[in-house]
Amino acid sequence: MSSKQSVLIVDRSDDSRAVLRMALQRRGLEIFEASRYEAARQWAQGHPVDLVVVDLERQGLDIENSSESFERQQDWGEVPLVLLGSARRKNGKDNQTDAGQFIAKPYRYGPLIRRIEELLETSQQADRAA
Repeated sequence: MSSKQSVLIVDRSDDSRAVLRMALQRRGLEIFEASRYEAARQWAQGHPVDLVVVDLERQGLDIENSSESFERQQDWGEVPLVLLGSARRKNGKDNQTDAGQFIAKPYRYGPLIRRIEELLETSQQADRAA
């Protein structure tokens, strides 16, 4: 019997977390939330999750203009990341970064949820193959 997949949402906006939480819970996912990035990192050390969604702007993080990349700032191991923030898109599409899947703002929840589901499925398939 497989356990429920889990997602950690890191966003200072209660409303944004609530919308994403409700949409993901309807899909049978277990949701954890944090309003602060550092608190989320500390919490996750003792509570493994299957995917992390981080609103970079609301956390004051910047993967493009920082002297230290987000990848070195985070400590999520192999957990897939979905990074939300303002940045240039390549060819009108969101892009992959060294740290995870980047989705530029403004975004729509439907495509965001589908991308989360795709990443979870890919991760689950990799776990089965291992």
